[in-house]
Amino acid sequence: MKFVNKYGQPYLKVLGTGLVFYFIYRAIDQLILYYADMIANTGRWSVSLILFFSLNILFAVLFGLYIWGIDYFNQVTRYRSKINSLRWPIAILISAFVSWLLFYSSYRAVFSGWWVKSALLIFIVLLISWILTTDKSKTYSFTGLTCGILIFCSIFVFANELQTAVRYPFSLGWSEGNRIWDYSILYGRDLYDVPADMNIPVYTSAGRQSLWGIPFLLPSVSILIVRLWNVILNTLPYFLLGFVVFYRKKQNPGLWVLLGLWVFLFLHGGPIYTPLVLVGILVVLTRKLPLLVSLLIVAIASYYATEARYTWVFAAGMWAALIAFLEPSQKGKQPAKQRWIRAILLGLVGVSVGYFIPKSLDDALISLLSGNENVVSQAMSVATSGSKGFSFSNIGDILGRQPLLWYRLLPNPTYPFGILLGLLFLVAPLLIVLYILAKRIPWRLTIWQKLLLVGELLAFLAVGLIISVKIGGGADLHNLDMFLITLVILAGIIWQSGANKPIRQINHQGKLLQLLLLAAVVTPGLLGVIRADFIEIPSRAEASIYISAIQNAVDSNNDGEILFIDQRQLLTFHAIKNVPLVPEYEKKHLMDMALADDTAYFEGFIKDLQSQRFSLILNEPSHIKFQEVDYSGGFGQENNAWVKWVSTPLLCLYEPIETNITAQFELLIPRQSALPEELEPYCQDYQ
Repeated sequence: MKFVNKYGQPYLKVLGTGLVFYFIYRAIDQLILYYADMIANTGRWSVSLILFFSLNILFAVLFGLYIWGIDYFNQVTRYRSKINSLRWPIAILISAFVSWLLFYSSYRAVFSGWWVKSALLIFIVLLISWILTTDKSKTYSFTGLTCGILIFCSIFVFANELQTAVRYPFSLGWSEGNRIWDYSILYGRDLYDVPADMNIPVYTSAGRQSLWGIPFLLPSVSILIVRLWNVILNTLPYFLLGFVVFYRKKQNPGLWVLLGLWVFLFLHGGPIYTPLVLVGILVVLTRKLPLLVSLLIVAIASYYATEARYTWVFAAGMWAALIAFLEPSQKGKQPAKQRWIRAILLGLVGVSVGYFIPKSLDDALISLLSGNENVVSQAMSVATSGSKGFSFSNIGDILGRQPLLWYRLLPNPTYPFGILLGLLFLVAPLLIVLYILAKRIPWRLTIWQKLLLVGELLAFLAVGLIISVKIGGGADLHNLDMFLITLVILAGIIWQSGANKPIRQINHQGKLLQLLLLAAVVTPGLLGVIRADFIEIPSRAEASIYISAIQNAVDSNNDGEILFIDQRQLLTFHAIKNVPLVPEYEKKHLMDMALADDTAYFEGFIKDLQSQRFSLILNEPSHIKFQEVDYSGGFGQENNAWVKWVSTPLLCLYEPIETNITAQFELLIPRQSALPEELEPYCQDYQ
């Protein structure tokens, strides 16, 4: 019984040790498998394999000592206080180094295996948590563990986003390049060879164009700067919302930063579109401002939300009413009448501005931003946004024009968690923590306050779930955006109402609250880490060869119009020259119409292909392969819609002259050779 101590009974120690060593065994097995060819060819182990192998052995030994002989750690822990002033810099440097190792170093592929990567990350998080534990009598403290998780996961997730800030001219994702093209139109129309009065429809909203398009106000902006701006927009606003929501006078700056990092990880778990986060920041700023100033800010926020996405039309007004109705008063008890008046006025202004905003003001602002009176119709969004006004009938039309795939609420190939389980995993610990904290502080709601809170949460949840199952979606939680931001605002209200005190004293709270709070920290961090992976980007030399191939094809087939269905950013940054822009038939727009099964729209597309309107078409690599709904790669129904309406007529009437899988482009010319036998069954309607 000499191994029995306060850290667990012998059978638990044996079980824990077995799990650790099995974990390390699997990690080492993956390492050796990765290096197998090198070992077979040279007959020896490389230095890097020995190093990574040794790190795993060290991890196993340290964990074993911790489980069976905690006193060994006390000897080392005594020296930890000597780095007291360097704890945070060391933790940040270690996090940054490991992020570099996994995303940017030449060894990043070594850690592509789940077991190898997980072993390293667990070891590093525990190391950082040990460094950040200030209690001399403990190897780990709750505060040190939560700080370690927040610091490491935040840096890791940011480093993952930063991978996309590159000069590589081709698209980094299915629609990334064409999104950049979308965002360039509002401020950068002069980048394209088009007549002044030509309509350029884009598949995004004026609200998003006005934000993501800001770099195009700079002369000769590069794709690197545009992508870096995208990284900033996808990270910094989350952090700023946390700062605004949890701001208190005379608050510990370190705790404030940690709360901002938690909000960053929590909203990145969506991920939530930045415009709505900015709307949330504006609305939260009104909580301590005079009523007239607050009304103006809420009106601006509501207008911008509606310009960015039609589903956000009521968000600003509903959040403003919620904050005004529930926010604790700085000067003691606030009269109920004053709360009611402020909440009703802010809510009405927010909702009415979003719903009744006149189109004339909309057009005037777009013209002012663009400096071009003809850009109004060019800046309007297609199908999915509401920048030209909102109505309830529009929602019904938009939801009815495409199928709703309810099975994506449950685990499925498109999103292994499923929307419901993924959402539950992210928010359940937070909801329970907020409930417990609300019970421990003097924060009592009236029946009307409860109805407003529950009503808004349920309304935002219902809208988010319905939009998530719309075909083309369901791969993450980003459509639960209003619901998730409402939870952050609620957390801030409870924090301001007194929950900051038990959180500051969390080491003295019960184990249940500590475990739940730890889960609320771990889950968004874990989601971010799971999704993160290194990006393989071809070298500049390879990219230059690909660009030359496209340019040669353009120069050889310039006797007619040239259509870029995909990779339109190549025109934006003049990587490909001498190509007058053909605005029609952009990739995302084609997909939207395909998902809607819009026969009328594709009649024009097919007619243009049959008449050989385009002498050259650039698209993604095409194939005619219909997939099952439960296709293991996900998006089987979306693939089938694209194959039916785009790939089939394109490959029947045009033939590829070059297909590049690495850079994901295909060059096609009007079909001159005989139709391949395997395509004949699909092409009878196009002959």
